[in-house]
Amino acid sequence: PFEVLIKDNSSTITFSDVYAGDVWIASGQSNMAWKLSNVNNAETEIKNADIPLIRMFYIENRISDVPLDDLESGRWNICTPDVARDFSAVAYFFGRSLHQDKNIPVGLIDATWGGTPAEAWTSKEMLFTMGDFNDRIMEIEENRDFLKTVEENEALNRRRSVAIIESFRGLELGVTDPDYNDESWEKIELPNTDNLIPQITWFRKTFEMPSFKKQSSFQLRLGRVSDNPVIYLNGKEAGRGEGSKYVNIEIPGRLLRKGKNVITVRVANGWRNRVTFMGPETEMLINDSENKVKVALNGEWKYNNQLEELFPEDVIRYSHYPCVLFNGMINPVLLYTLTGAIWYQGESNAGRAYQYRTLFPKMIEDWRVRWGQGYFPFLFVQLANFETRQRDPGESDWAELREAQLMTLKYPNTGMAVIIDIGEADDIHPRNKQDVGGRLYLAAKKIAYGEDIIYSGPIYRRMKVKGSKIELEFNNTGSGLVLKNNNSGSGFAIAGKDKKFFWADAEVVNNKVVISSEKVKDPVAIRYAWDKNPVSTLYNNEGLPASPFRTDSWKGITER
Repeated sequence: PFEVLIKDNSSTITFSDVYAGDVWIASGQSNMAWKLSNVNNAETEIKNADIPLIRMFYIENRISDVPLDDLESGRWNICTPDVARDFSAVAYFFGRSLHQDKNIPVGLIDATWGGTPAEAWTSKEMLFTMGDFNDRIMEIEENRDFLKTVEENEALNRRRSVAIIESFRGLELGVTDPDYNDESWEKIELPNTDNLIPQITWFRKTFEMPSFKKQSSFQLRLGRVSDNPVIYLNGKEAGRGEGSKYVNIEIPGRLLRKGKNVITVRVANGWRNRVTFMGPETEMLINDSENKVKVALNGEWKYNNQLEELFPEDVIRYSHYPCVLFNGMINPVLLYTLTGAIWYQGESNAGRAYQYRTLFPKMIEDWRVRWGQGYFPFLFVQLANFETRQRDPGESDWAELREAQLMTLKYPNTGMAVIIDIGEADDIHPRNKQDVGGRLYLAAKKIAYGEDIIYSGPIYRRMKVKGSKIELEFNNTGSGLVLKNNNSGSGFAIAGKDKKFFWADAEVVNNKVVISSEKVKDPVAIRYAWDKNPVSTLYNNEGLPASPFRTDSWKGITER
């Protein structure tokens, strides 16, 4: 290590244990912010995170209406288990791979904020070149008490957070009691994704159980419930859900009765203040371990959203406003020399995916210009697979966002990690962050460190129609293309001039992929993995998945 001395005429400051190495900034929303303590095999990963030559700097979340020159707090910390535990997992796994491979000191800067859109991380000057965000930027500039407004709003948000955790007035009123009178409650068919309910909501349903053995164990399933449901059976708490993951709870038979039973569920969604049972209905049931008893729980329920403390309706997510995170968290570190940036974000921009085609490259350009270090490597993660898979080929805003990310690769020194094969259908925060960091580092080996390696899965290049079939060619095929067997199909869809897509057969011939379907005799277009939770079958022999793509340019659902 170096020792750094800073002197003036009257004093000396000494910094010891200082290293010079490669510094990467990690930024984006919650999947980049996701802590090491929340990943697969977290206990072992934390125990092994004792790497003195990795240094970590965490930037506190901060909103600002003007560009700041300095941070309020923060320091470089040595990577120890206690420090790494609460640090970005993706950044840690990326940095660990870099350190182990190159045997050099690595600095990691964590500048992340969950749920934030790309425009929040972009300067107002760059956003003005687009024109899309001018009104919102002017709203910030015309509010002379903007930061006070943000503070007052945060106080409301804290009040809502406390209510979500602590407000259980329904229990005091006896709503979980089987004999509670719910005649005045509203009725709703569940699952239901159309009629989203605001506020903390209690749901009740009466159902009949046939004869069963009291010593039996049962599985209680409710599908996906948003968020954090608390479930009661006949007045007793049966279990709790986690986030908006699928509810699947093991319950003892003693909680159930032959004949009439009542299930009560308390749900509070602090993110969008809209409660919903998303199903599917086939996942809403109670069944025993031998599957001899099966009782459906879909259908008519009753609900009441007026029993608990009402949320303040005017809570605003100011962290979503344009330029405010650039001002507060990026501008203060622009003088810091970087090797490159890693970025994992996009979920919050999926509804405006077509706009992201312009916004995301603008943000990258903005950072590069302001850092003044040329075209430094900018590596990003394409959105993972998530939610229920479509039965038939269709449109998808997440697919269009992935397409916008793919299109960004035309800009110099950019690289993308494809992870449509390691996400989780019921969790927007997949726990496998090891492979995410590893695939980002593969891109760094090629783009930042100049190694001659295959760092990416297949990327679509061009197509050729051959009668009733379409032949596809790819870049980044490595030592060859391979189609992995998948019981859910090939992931490819084919369409004729009528723009109607059908699932297709696929085969690799001479390192090209040939697509066909008996339902489309004169094909003109192909789409692959075009879904929020797509089927992933196409890889190169190096084991890296192909990026989703489409050959058509037909208007998407996010194009305005």
